[in-house]
Amino acid sequence: DLEDILPLILKACVLLRACPMLDIRVTMVPVDFVTRAMVHLAGCEKSWGKAFHYFHPNPLPWNDLMGLIRDLGYQLDPMSYDDWRRLMKRGAADTSLPRDRKAFFAHAFLATVAPHFLFYKRPPMSAANVQEGLRGSGIEYPDIDAGLLGAYFDYWRKVGFVPHPGEVV
Repeated sequence: DLEDILPLILKACVLLRACPMLDIRVTMVPVDFVTRAMVHLAGCEKSWGKAFHYFHPNPLPWNDLMGLIRDLGYQLDPMSYDDWRRLMKRGAADTSLPRDRKAFFAHAFLATVAPHFLFYKRPPMSAANVQEGLRGSGIEYPDIDAGLLGAYFDYWRKVGFVPHPGEVV
């Protein structure tokens, strides 16, 4: 699902110094929000029998997300989705790259082959039950902004998932 593929796609963009031009909107919801919301809603009798879709009701346009990553200091040259995928495929076959980098590109490329709702239309879902159930609880969706993306990238750099901007080779 999105939580699995989005970090792969963002890391691929960083490592390739390129991003696909996409006309999509991205929903990002931090796990701490989801867990707080789930615990709250599970304890509310008015939640019984309802479906809850934990996606952000105000998704961010892909180009805005790429702009936030550029603001973190990463070079991201825009290109067509097909050209961007070809770059990943070349990275997977590049014998000059370390084995782990080649394996990453192969994995990220394969993740873009299977239909995924990040790139394709998805059935309509509604966050209305989550929003209604959280009303008055003090639990609110965080903005998808520089602060949220910065927190993700700080953590990803800390654990070695992505390099610092000056270390991208």
